[in-house]
Amino acid sequence: MGMAATAATPWIFLGILQTPTVPLSMPSPARELAAQKIQFKKEQEALFCDLLEVLDGLDQACGHWQRLEAEHQQTLTASEVRSGIRSRPSPGLRGWLRGIWQAIRGRSPAPVPDETPQRILKQTLGEVLATGRSGTEVLQRSLLGVLQKRDIAPLSVVGQPFDPMTMVAVGREESPHIASPVVAQEVIRGYTWGDRMLREAQVIVAVPTASPQSSPTPPEPLE
Repeated sequence: MGMAATAATPWIFLGILQTPTVPLSMPSPARELAAQKIQFKKEQEALFCDLLEVLDGLDQACGHWQRLEAEHQQTLTASEVRSGIRSRPSPGLRGWLRGIWQAIRGRSPAPVPDETPQRILKQTLGEVLATGRSGTEVLQRSLLGVLQKRDIAPLSVVGQPFDPMTMVAVGREESPHIASPVVAQEVIRGYTWGDRMLREAQVIVAVPTASPQSSPTPPEPLE
């Protein structure tokens, strides 16, 4: 009996050595899933930040079109406003459009009055500005709508008290009409993603004008 037990002992040890063991360092499926979720969240956040840069470009383009329309609207005469012409072309664009019109008139058998090209130039530029602005605004709204479906929302900061948790001050200006710092201008828009901050707003802060009475008195020089 003792010899049989002794003979079987090596086989027992051999079976133990051949039994597959799970390394303690191998992550569990739950841990792997959590790591994958964290990685996906980071990649998603990076993608959203890239899209925000595209949206920033569209915001700037919309502002550019609006400024052009406003500037050209100020150059119109009263009769041009009543006739529905939106803007007057700049000298460079006026010359370019006039060249196109002259080429068309050269192929036309019917004579064209001299005042017609100027009128068409003005009307054409007005349509170009309006089309450019409206087209850019469509792209801007579309991209913002896609982001809002992903729970991304823009911050409203102009006129609000400065909040260092959601804003970054890139400039300041003094104002005698306020008692505490407020946001005077938005340079780059900030966005939230659900309950977290995706990107802080970059702003210019208006601060109260320092009065001479409030400034500290300089110390007396030592004799």
